[in-house]
Amino acid sequence: TEAMMVLDLLGTALNLHAEQHVWVIGHTDATPINRSLRRYYQSNWELSAARAAAIMHVLVDQFSVSEQRFTVAGRGDSAPLGANDTPAGREQNRRVEVIIGPEERAW
Repeated sequence: TEAMMVLDLLGTALNLHAEQHVWVIGHTDATPINRSLRRYYQSNWELSAARAAAIMHVLVDQFSVSEQRFTVAGRGDSAPLGANDTPAGREQNRRVEVIIGPEERAW
């Protein structure tokens, strides 16, 4: 898939720059968690953290990036890029950001 191709490129780049820290930050739209997902996630915060963790696990398990390099976080719906009242806006808000830089970087 296209996502796996991107992760393959990212994994390669991360392995070439092993001194860099990696932040993986998950986001959601503002739609409440539906009933079927509530079995796994109580809120959008947990869902966003799970999205970020899933990306980290792919990079660690399939592309051998050291897990010690990661900080994983969920932001829920607190940092939208688009309007949550349109399908296109909600799609923009359901995302995972990967930030690469020195570990000392603070948010």
